[in-house]
Amino acid sequence: MPIFPEPSTGDVTGALAESHPTGPTGPGWTAHVRVVHTVDPALVGQTFELQDSLRIGRRVDGARLSDPALSRTHAEIHRSPGGATLALSTPRARRSWHDGAPLAPGARRPLADGDVIRLADTVLVFRFGPPADDPDHRFMPGRAPAVRRICREADARLDGAEPVVIVGETGTGKEFAARALAAGRPGPFVAINCAELRGGAAAQKLFGTAPGAFTGVQGRPGLFEQAADGTLFLDELGEMPPEAQAILLRVLETGVYRREGGERAQRSTARIVAATHVDLDVAVGVGRFRRDLRARLYRDGLPIELPPLRARIEDLGRWIGELAGLEPAAFTAGAFEALALYPWPENLRELQSVARTAHRRAGDRPIGSRHLPDAVAVVRARARVVDPTPVHSKPCPAPVLDRETVEAALKACGGSIRASAARLGTSRRTLRRVCERLGIDVEAARGQD
Repeated sequence: MPIFPEPSTGDVTGALAESHPTGPTGPGWTAHVRVVHTVDPALVGQTFELQDSLRIGRRVDGARLSDPALSRTHAEIHRSPGGATLALSTPRARRSWHDGAPLAPGARRPLADGDVIRLADTVLVFRFGPPADDPDHRFMPGRAPAVRRICREADARLDGAEPVVIVGETGTGKEFAARALAAGRPGPFVAINCAELRGGAAAQKLFGTAPGAFTGVQGRPGLFEQAADGTLFLDELGEMPPEAQAILLRVLETGVYRREGGERAQRSTARIVAATHVDLDVAVGVGRFRRDLRARLYRDGLPIELPPLRARIEDLGRWIGELAGLEPAAFTAGAFEALALYPWPENLRELQSVARTAHRRAGDRPIGSRHLPDAVAVVRARARVVDPTPVHSKPCPAPVLDRETVEAALKACGGSIRASAARLGTSRRTLRRVCERLGIDVEAARGQD
């Protein structure tokens, strides 16, 4: 299942797992930890649910792991009024970290959704909500809650004929998802980068040319004709020039097209699947994308928004295997912890590059932190010097999003909603709602230096 490279220019979107709880929800809330790396490969992927408490160690009734470097009872996760906390079970428990920061004996650390816990040579991910251990979905493999959410969204659209738009940050696997949508179609999968559809070449590329239309031209089928009953994949939709947008809209409205220089109308039977890292709502607002074309493409529902890799920490191991042919066991616990802590701005494409580079540097030896690129290793190194959270500390309160705070973040991030949301510790969608409520002009912020 290959992943295809995607350009990294333009305004990116940020995927949200809104149906997945990111904190305790009601008295019956659930949580779990998933093993993503340990000395016994058979235990990778195993989950342990939090009841009132969950003990982790070599000889416990809860999360029992065959890591010889663990204490018999190494650490415990407890329910607390505000959520869940992590603490070492004994002062003898060594080599323990929470999100890269050392976990000191006696300290009790509040846990947030997606936190990375490393105990000796075992790396785990904490999640609120029940674990997803059912088989991989055809649309996108993975166990992360954000992946399962988009798979549920995609279910009703896998075998349809209506257009589908896939959005997500660069490198999240949009062409992989498009091929999954195309798998049920009888015809071929034909792809084009929309930036190529410029000027008079747009109609020729999409519809082809009739014999004799131009001097010396024998006639050539276009992309719609090549796709036939299959799928026409329009990559980088947000980069489509205005003239090509008008041509595509006409086909979507009428269902027919003609070769350049020809008179015979042909009916389009290909399914349109498009992908973009551009926020089309913003693009429409600034006049870069046609509102009517967006409406036609969205007529079967809103776009499918792929989550970034940093929201799929549970699935790092499987993607490393898919992209670089390496097992998680090829990495030391420290190196894998560094991978889990890194934010992956270029997502799967960057993961592939990092894994291959590290493998090349390590040769036949286990891949350690020293074999990782500096940009990846430094994230864990910085976390190591953070002071541990004091005993009985409470989770950080939600950020206060007043006008002054939001405007300052937007200015610092050049008007980028994604970067500003990350800076403020909130979601992109929440930040958009706050901007609307406060009357903040995001586009004006984009134009500021």
